[in-house]
Amino acid sequence: MLYIQKKNEPEAVIKWKRKYKGTPPFETIPEKEKHLLRDSLLKEQGNICCYCCGRISANDSHIEHFHPKSKYPNLSLEYQNLFASCNGGSYKKHCGQYKDNNFDEKKLISPLEPDCADHFIFDEFGEILPADEEDIRAEYTIKILNLNAPRLKKAREEAYWAALEEDEDLRNPGSEARRQKLIQKFNTISEDGKQIPYRDLILYFLRKG
Repeated sequence: MLYIQKKNEPEAVIKWKRKYKGTPPFETIPEKEKHLLRDSLLKEQGNICCYCCGRISANDSHIEHFHPKSKYPNLSLEYQNLFASCNGGSYKKHCGQYKDNNFDEKKLISPLEPDCADHFIFDEFGEILPADEEDIRAEYTIKILNLNAPRLKKAREEAYWAALEEDEDLRNPGSEARRQKLIQKFNTISEDGKQIPYRDLILYFLRKG
């Protein structure tokens, strides 16, 4: 998980919501506005999942309600409550689809928290763990999103070793200045508007030194 800086909600969606007195149900949003909303979320996240940081597109993701819309209908179209999440594979094995309506506001770590990444550490086999063994929120978040699903661990491990193989600087960062340059690289959205998948793991090892 990495910090997501929310940008502006699509103007067309804002205009559509203004037609209603109060908050319209999410299910009533027209397909055109829904596509614009999803595309906006994908763009601001650099086409990576809000929870696992895996690569996503319009075809294999969904609009995720951090506060479930069944329990918080007044937030169902609140832009700050919306993210783009992967579908967790064929059987919804992790992230937003796995979380579904399970939610504890006091425990689940949000991608909107600037220090959200600091709650977690990784090993070279792709497993994600609480940075602090007594961090109840990190433990809950990993469990409720199933962030150690076998397919996720495998994907992280493969991404880590592929990055090492492709980038000599990553294998031998050398000086602190060079390490900071690499950190900036993995924090930058590429020219095609996409983030590097599973960069939360790569950034962790870079900062670890």
